Amino acid sequence: MRALLDALLHPADHRIGPQAVRYLIVGGSGYVLAIAVYALLIAIGTPPYPAVVAIFVLNGLYNFVMMRIWAFPSSGRRAHGDLLRFCVVAAGSLVINYASFALLYSLLGLPAVVAQGLAIAIAAPFGFLANRAWSFSAAGTPR
Repeated sequence: MRALLDALLHPADHRIGPQAVRYLIVGGSGYVLAIAVYALLIAIGTPPYPAVVAIFVLNGLYNFVMMRIWAFPSSGRRAHGDLLRFCVVAAGSLVINYASFALLYSLLGLPAVVAQGLAIAIAAPFGFLANRAWSFSAAGTPR
């Protein structure tokens, strides 16, 4: 338990385990936010596919701020440099998310909210690895 607390309280630690725990906490809270907003958008009549894009942008902004502040150690770059890299990774994640959603929703017939929840989970490993290795890595220091 002490090791987990140390990992959560010392984000400058470059080990993958503590970063993964912090990423899961940020991602988990973002996931809850995204699914809640997605369900609301669907309930008010927003078509499922445009709602995916809307929540992706909202969740992306939330995740960027929380990852830059807490999940990953400082890269040493200005925020806009990290944001640009984050957006490139987010674009890749969106492709994975959208393709997964289309498969689950349109081909397999899962309810939209369930399909989107699974699609987020499918895209998450790519986001973690790419953000860790590139978006938030210290300038010139791949992890």
